[in-house]
Amino acid sequence: MNEELLMTEEKKDFGRSRAIMCRMTERDKMERARDEFFSDLISGRQNFLSYSPWDERALLDQVARDANHLLGSDADSCFIVDESGFGKKGKKSVGVSRQWNGRLGKIDNCQVGVYGALCCRDQVSLIDTRLFLPESWTNDPDRCLEAGVPEDRLEHRKKAELALDMVQSARQNGVDFQWVGGDAFYGDDPEFL
Repeated sequence: MNEELLMTEEKKDFGRSRAIMCRMTERDKMERARDEFFSDLISGRQNFLSYSPWDERALLDQVARDANHLLGSDADSCFIVDESGFGKKGKKSVGVSRQWNGRLGKIDNCQVGVYGALCCRDQVSLIDTRLFLPESWTNDPDRCLEAGVPEDRLEHRKKAELALDMVQSARQNGVDFQWVGGDAFYGDDPEFL
């Protein structure tokens, strides 16, 4: 058997991959083997995203420049900001707190991200994102540091401030849009306007 064909990018673990593939020949264990195989892939990606020393800012800036090449410099180009909540259990995930989760339409335990997208007519590309840290997190620096929040991000920032940072970052990257849009939450904040 060709070892290269069974190696995963994340682990390069031939023995485990081969064992999973061999079990896949047993019909009653196929689903379990599939789940184990994909669990390894997902775990490897989570480890890469969480623990590899890559620069997410540089990646997002490059995405913004690439999207600008395709969608910017048009009379209909715009930058849209919005937030989204993701339900979470427990208290360890960075930023998780009882707060408004628009996806559920209620206050619940969740993380909230603020997102920026470059749009032109019916085309759109996500070009920036910021994790919102509630005051319950920023008032507890030990909790933040234990969860891996960088020291330079321990100050509480309102969602509208994060959105304004994204608009300014897009401009600094040369992203060309004619106007900025958002829902009433951002329109009601004088600092954002």
